[in-house]
Amino acid sequence: MTVNELPSARKRALLADALRRRNSAPSAYPLSFGQQRLWFLEKFSPGQAVYAVPIAVRLVGPLDVAALRASLDAIVARHASLRTTFPDQGGEPVQVVSPHGSAAFEFVRRPVPPPQREEQAQRFSNEQAMIGFNLERGPLMRATLAEFGEDDHVLVVNLHHIVSDAWSLSVLASELTTLYGAHVAGTEPRLPDLDLQYPDFAVWQRDQMRAERANQQLDHWVEHLAGAPAVLTLPTDRQRPAVQSYRGALESATVPASLWAALEAMCRARGATPFMALLAAFTALLGRLAGQDDVVIGTPVAGRSDANLERLIGFFVNTLPLRVSTSGDPTFAELLDRAKRTTLDGLANADVPFERLVERLHPQRSLGHSPVFQAQLILQNTPPAPLRLAGLTATGLLPDPGVAKFDVTLAVEPRRAGRNLALEYNTDLFDRQTVEFMLEQFVGLLTDAVADADRPVSTLAPLTGLRRWQLVVGNNDTRRPLPPVATAVDLVSWASAGPAVSGAGAGALTYGELDEVSNRLAHVLVEAGVGPDVPVALCLDRSPAMVSAMLAVWKAGGCYLPLDPTWPQSRLRLMVEDAEPAVLITHRALGDRLAGLLDGTSTVTVCLDESAGRIAAAPATRPTLVAPPTQDHLAYLIYTSGSTGRPKGVGVPHRGVVNLLSSFAELLGVETGDRLAAVTTLSFDISVLELLLPLVAGGTVHVVDAVTAADGPALRRLLVDRGITMMQATPATWRLLQSAGGPPPAVLVRLCGGEALPRDLAGDLQRDGGLLWNVYGPTETTVWSAAGPVEP
Repeated sequence: MTVNELPSARKRALLADALRRRNSAPSAYPLSFGQQRLWFLEKFSPGQAVYAVPIAVRLVGPLDVAALRASLDAIVARHASLRTTFPDQGGEPVQVVSPHGSAAFEFVRRPVPPPQREEQAQRFSNEQAMIGFNLERGPLMRATLAEFGEDDHVLVVNLHHIVSDAWSLSVLASELTTLYGAHVAGTEPRLPDLDLQYPDFAVWQRDQMRAERANQQLDHWVEHLAGAPAVLTLPTDRQRPAVQSYRGALESATVPASLWAALEAMCRARGATPFMALLAAFTALLGRLAGQDDVVIGTPVAGRSDANLERLIGFFVNTLPLRVSTSGDPTFAELLDRAKRTTLDGLANADVPFERLVERLHPQRSLGHSPVFQAQLILQNTPPAPLRLAGLTATGLLPDPGVAKFDVTLAVEPRRAGRNLALEYNTDLFDRQTVEFMLEQFVGLLTDAVADADRPVSTLAPLTGLRRWQLVVGNNDTRRPLPPVATAVDLVSWASAGPAVSGAGAGALTYGELDEVSNRLAHVLVEAGVGPDVPVALCLDRSPAMVSAMLAVWKAGGCYLPLDPTWPQSRLRLMVEDAEPAVLITHRALGDRLAGLLDGTSTVTVCLDESAGRIAAAPATRPTLVAPPTQDHLAYLIYTSGSTGRPKGVGVPHRGVVNLLSSFAELLGVETGDRLAAVTTLSFDISVLELLLPLVAGGTVHVVDAVTAADGPALRRLLVDRGITMMQATPATWRLLQSAGGPPPAVLVRLCGGEALPRDLAGDLQRDGGLLWNVYGPTETTVWSAAGPVEP
């Protein structure tokens, strides 16, 4: 029997059933461009709350839970976006809209004593905001109601960004207010009909992108961003990870009402808007911090160009990458004009989805940061519609899902008194204190700019009051009186009775022996014409003789030039020709290495082995100099590595050495019983601290020979055998020692410098309770210009 042969009643029943099935079947639509990008980004962090859009409110009073649930059901039924899922169809997503649906609603009872409810309300809202979504299965809107007490509840509604945006939260709050009030009163809710749904917008948007106007707008953005920096190089507390984790946090500050009123008045006078002024100030701050005069900042726009879209819940927001330059050190007024032009041009070309722009630009992709821009500015021009549920006192909460989509996002929101600044930041990059300081700087810069917009941006002070004094004056007030001596020779504890220097070769020297040996050699140097600022080359194996030679040069009034005997002769020749040392002090064993080095020069060679008799016959007292050196004369002349070209000589005065030794002796608390292992070549300036610091406090320096210093197990055995208590080394040497079992516990003070100190090595060097110092300084600043203990 065919369908036509069925009775009429049966035909009608079958037709009605077919219509019901068709009406209840989900419908598939293409994604909007923004949804498509979020769908792909979700693949990198599935199930996380990176793109959560939560709203939370504390409700005090008699809550009708059934009315609340019914109201949320009505909102889901009203908006297609809330009944949508995004299945993967062969690597390409579609949005599937179910014709019917109800809200995912959970009611939990969590009795909390009244004094703790405020804190627990915030914690509960944060917990709910951190729960992720499944785009394929849904639901993409969840409502959770917690009962803390009979008339005390917290409602958290969390939506995925792919079906909502900030404007949508206002729509949600407004409709929930209306629907709940009607349900409680037993009346029919009055909400305007929706002529469009989100899928209609997605289809329309794709059609629009085929129009000529869309190509013109794309061309604008391509031209606008041509040559823009790929990354905003803000100074971070940690290195940027290879893959972005999106871990984040939120810090807040306030723009006082008086400052905001002054900012608005300035903008009115200059034909600008507060957003433009904020963009100029944020650009100035980020550019200053990053050391860049070209900054790209993203900002969201509503993307609801049609009035019919204003009542929908969905993902309409678009992002504009606004590029502003601070080149030429403009006044703030001039920078405001630049921000104004950029903003107006951006808004005139705001229909192009940011996702299409990224496709067109083809920026070099990195999993470690977002493309095009890494800083975002959001100005909430109008407060969101408040959630007012009949018979209840509602207090809005700000859920923190613990995520950050960008390095930094500054949101400026209305408050009864001024504006609230909420800075969302990536916790992989920044510490809380850094972000607090950044907010403080922003308010300070804004204050200065509003007070005098005609000042150059470079002169705007990002800080005021006590903080400014602390950073500009207090932290930099590192002046300390220098000891009343001309050279470091007079800092040495010559009266000490213990050993001063030990090591290979001549064995150990007491302070008395070191004084006598260096005095005799100093007389020989004076006879050879050595005096203030006259270089004396030292090409010696690592032994106590190296220390006595250094001191002898200073006692003769000269400055020493280290020549590492392991270096190529061509490099040594370059330094000798450039510095023209009056004397070369060396050993007989190094004769082959130095053959021909002094050819054509007037340099006199003093071989410690061959001149031993002559030196021994010299007076044992310190020579009296006709022109003794002062703190401004050179202590040593050292050459850079030449990694950026020809090596250059750096002359370091006695003043710097005296300051270095006296400061570190106090900083590290060096005592008579301390023994420091010197492991660094004399041609690396950090050897100055190693060889002389113990002598200032009556301690002992042990000069480690080059072979042992490069052998981890041998070095560790030496540290144990010699009872070493302090050591300074580069990270490479510390790793070498670490691989041999780590520094012995007796080596309590550990200095690391010369290269970046990795966090894992720092942790290893502190595991046994050792005191680790991280030190830094270029050759030109007398070894170390900064030092600080590393926190475990």
